[in-house]
Amino acid sequence: MKRRTVWLGGGVVLVLVAAATGAAIARGWFGCRPPADQRSALHAYLDDPMMASAPSDARLLQEITRTAACDSHEPQTREDSGGPDFVDVSRIYAVGQAYSESELTSMFRSKAEAAGWRFEQAGSGEQPGSLWFCRRYGDTVAVLSIQSTVQPQNQGDPRLALTIRGVPSRSSC
Repeated sequence: MKRRTVWLGGGVVLVLVAAATGAAIARGWFGCRPPADQRSALHAYLDDPMMASAPSDARLLQEITRTAACDSHEPQTREDSGGPDFVDVSRIYAVGQAYSESELTSMFRSKAEAAGWRFEQAGSGEQPGSLWFCRRYGDTVAVLSIQSTVQPQNQGDPRLALTIRGVPSRSSC
């Protein structure tokens, strides 16, 4: 009887280890597959005209895309994220100068409004500047932020970040 219990217990442990290993390998082979609504939001944000509105002399440094389903530091389900579209997309550019709010406003506000974005606010009025807009994508409110930043001395060119983030907890724009 004792031998059978040990064998049965060892078999259960072996099956659990094999299942966990298989799941880890499958995730690595197949990658994360976010729900369709997150994929569609991701594509919509990437295709938004504002994501291609950087100044002509800007040099793309980094593009970041995140979904709630695939990033371990984010909620793991749509229910946890507060709504169907919990996605953000950023493009970070090296630019020749840091921009003030008035410069950002003259460069981006009319483009954003023509693309369906509603102006919400500017930063504190100091350089470098920042602007925020919002609009609806389906049932989800999205926020567009345009931020100019400076790097610490000798750490590279000033940066311009364009970010669209879905905010499912927000009901109006």
